[in-house]
Amino acid sequence: MPIHVDVDERLDQIARATITVARRDGAASVTIRGVATELGGSTARVTNYIKNRTALIGTAVAYMLREWERERDAQLTAVPSAERLLDLVRWAVIAEPDDLIFRQLLVELMSRPTATEPAYLAYAHQFRDELATAAAAAGATNSQLAGDLAFLLIRGFHYTTVEGWSPLDPSAVDTFLQRAAALLTR
Repeated sequence: MPIHVDVDERLDQIARATITVARRDGAASVTIRGVATELGGSTARVTNYIKNRTALIGTAVAYMLREWERERDAQLTAVPSAERLLDLVRWAVIAEPDDLIFRQLLVELMSRPTATEPAYLAYAHQFRDELATAAAAAGATNSQLAGDLAFLLIRGFHYTTVEGWSPLDPSAVDTFLQRAAALLTR
């Protein structure tokens, strides 16, 4: 009789193991074999659910996005709509260690010529729309443009942190974000 496996739970286990490997060895070192070893099994424990390294990283990115959104929504539920744009941007540029791992994995994923991870692309469009909605609530004349610019600002910040280049201390980043939000909502 076959063993029943909860596919969603197994994919979450694989994602968590991928994140652990990336924390320990760096995102560029993530492999199916390394993740299988972290899970304590053979590569079949991964390849029965994940077809290649790109999908492996995509699964970890999608898992981290779900966790990030859950935490973000819990933190920002009481934020007045006029302040939501600034708080969304602040939340998106947090620099905790797992945020850097997420960004490194994202760069690994996006560097693949065939990487069109549907979960990430859907998230990116949803987040841009959320930024535009927040910009409208903050009084932006052209909320779609403001949302797009905020999205690009966040992406630029993410990539500079992956590069190891962050010229601003946290208080300077916050001052910059406040000024950028003010400009976006004029």
